[in-house]
Amino acid sequence: MPGAGTKAGTTTAELSAYLIDLTRLARRAGRCLTGIDRVERAWLRHAITELPRSWGLIRTAYGYLLLDRAGMAFLDASLSSGDWGNSDLLSRLARGLDAPQQRAEAALRRAAMTRCAAPMLRRMLSRSLPGDFDYINVGHSNLTERVMSSVRASTCGRIIVLLHDAIPLDFPQTQSPEAPERYRRNLSIAGRFADRLLYPSTYSKERCEGHLTQMGPVPPGRVVPLGMTSVMPCATEIPPGVLPKGPFFLAIGTVDPRKNHLFLLDLWERMGQGKFSELPPLLICGAPGWEADTILHRFATSPLWGKGVHVYSGLSDGAIAALLERASGLLFPSLAEGAGLPPIEALSRGCPVISAPLPSCREYLGDSVRYIPLEAISQWEKAVAELSVGSLGGAGATRNSPYIRKDWREHFKLALTYACQ
Repeated sequence: MPGAGTKAGTTTAELSAYLIDLTRLARRAGRCLTGIDRVERAWLRHAITELPRSWGLIRTAYGYLLLDRAGMAFLDASLSSGDWGNSDLLSRLARGLDAPQQRAEAALRRAAMTRCAAPMLRRMLSRSLPGDFDYINVGHSNLTERVMSSVRASTCGRIIVLLHDAIPLDFPQTQSPEAPERYRRNLSIAGRFADRLLYPSTYSKERCEGHLTQMGPVPPGRVVPLGMTSVMPCATEIPPGVLPKGPFFLAIGTVDPRKNHLFLLDLWERMGQGKFSELPPLLICGAPGWEADTILHRFATSPLWGKGVHVYSGLSDGAIAALLERASGLLFPSLAEGAGLPPIEALSRGCPVISAPLPSCREYLGDSVRYIPLEAISQWEKAVAELSVGSLGGAGATRNSPYIRKDWREHFKLALTYACQ
């Protein structure tokens, strides 16, 4: 019989005790969420609504916070509203925190059920959590010797880590100088301490395991495809002047070398010299990442800047969804992806996708996407022209039947069932 507050049909996995690392989300105060952030937030929301015996762990400037489900609900609500309240003296004295992060850490200290200095983590977990809890880290953050050894030495049952990709090691030229070594260290720690590894795609599993085999024994792992969070399109959230009147194209993703936005600028400049009587606008929607200044300088010095090419940061999820419903196509020339969420989101709204031939995209979307090698820029130009002409036939002229995307339920079912084996 289900206990009080437990839904009928609740599985053994859902009744287990879980400690979910939420450090990455706590650091995102005042920032747009990345793809990995969204995965961690999906786990946060699943814990709040479906896992009655779950807690959240956050590393701060002064140690660690432990959140119960009420505290996790506060974190989720504050991420949505951006309202963290006032900072406090501790946060203002901490090094390396900007103003939003100061307010977030102060608020989360107030919301925490307990907290401790860094050396006391094992004791806090042993005193506060039930025996045989599982520690889950899905954000590539807080993967440290201190955390893993403290968790292992407490009452922890299993350690489960989701590895999204091995891009910092496979494509170091697209990362900050310190990123490859930092990721190598995180990967090594995951390999040494994890009882189970999760991956969003077969491609990411193969790439990560290839590096892990060079570091020692590889923990057992399983592919657990990511879900998609349903977002209500909201055209009223599109800022004035952003939505073009005619056909237009979108590129969605952090502005950094890996997303390869400069390829699209080269493409648009090439098209501007060709047969296009009227160049369709290109809207690049993404927060600045590493090397963004260099990339944006190249955009700003292009003759198409502010005319055929535009870059927007900070658009809401509702605005992005509304733009996808109206766009002639999504362009995705990324160099590498562990999963690649923008094409899934685009296809779910009937928006055609032109993408580089990424293994993870093929794994998720099959032949629903038009794949064109990055070396074949003339084929990209032709594909954009075809979609532009189709869009002139009227609203929805080039729309695909919406791709039926998976929600998160199957992801959590696979992940938690595997964790409990």
